[in-house]
Amino acid sequence: MKYLSRLLCIGSIVLFFLSVSCIATAQTQTIHNPVTIETRNVSYQTEEIIVELEIPVLRNMADEGIQELINTMFDEDATSFVEEVRSGYPEYAQDAEEYDFEPHLFSAYTEFEITFNQGGILSIPVTYYQFTGGAHGMTVLRSYNLDLESGNLFQLIDILNDEQREIVNNQVKNQLQEDDERFFPDAAEEFEGIADNQNFYLKNGNLVVYFDLYELGPYAMGIPEFPISFASLELTLEDIKQALY
Repeated sequence: MKYLSRLLCIGSIVLFFLSVSCIATAQTQTIHNPVTIETRNVSYQTEEIIVELEIPVLRNMADEGIQELINTMFDEDATSFVEEVRSGYPEYAQDAEEYDFEPHLFSAYTEFEITFNQGGILSIPVTYYQFTGGAHGMTVLRSYNLDLESGNLFQLIDILNDEQREIVNNQVKNQLQEDDERFFPDAAEEFEGIADNQNFYLKNGNLVVYFDLYELGPYAMGIPEFPISFASLELTLEDIKQALY
C-alpha cells in the first residue's frame, strides 16, 4: 500500500507539472501567434455631425484583462475624437446665424490598417479625418504600436539605439533631398532628426516613420512617410521584443 500511495503521489506531481507546462505553452502560442482583429463600425448622424468610424477590436487573447484595456483604449480614443470635432459646432452655428450663411454638418471619420501582427507585436495606424469647413478637411494619422504581452504602447526610442536612430535620420534626409520637388524647398536643410516620440509604424519588414500634414510639405502631398528597412537597421522582431523587456 505504501508503494502504491507513493506511485499515486508521484503521478499526481507529474500530472500537475504537465498541466502547468501545457497552460504556459498555450499562453505563449497565443501571445506569439497573430492576434485576431475585428472591425466595429459606428455610423450615425445628428443635427451637428456625420460620424463614420472603424474601430479595431482584439479577440481571443490569452489575457482577457489586457485585451479589454486595449479595446477600451481604441474605443475611448474614437469617442474622444468625435466629441472634440462636435464641440466646435455650436460656435460655428452661431457664426452662421450672425453672418447669415447656411451651416453644413461637421464630419468625423476613422479607418485603420493592420500593418504588423507578429510575435506579440502589433502595429495599427488609425486615420482620423475631420471636416468642419474651409477648403478641405484635416487628417491625423495615429499609429498604435503595441506589445501584446504587457498591453503597453511603445515608442521609437524604446526599440532603437543611437546608431540606428542616426541611420533613420540619414535615410529620411536622403529621401527629402532626392524628392525635393514634393517637399518644401528647405525641408531637407531644416530637418534636425527624428523625435523621441516620432510617429512610426511597422510594415512589411520596414520601420515607417511619418510626419504630420504641413510639417514637411504642402497639404496636397498628404502625410509624408519614409520606409526604413529592418535590414538597413540590422533590426529583427526579436531585437524589438528584447528591447521592450
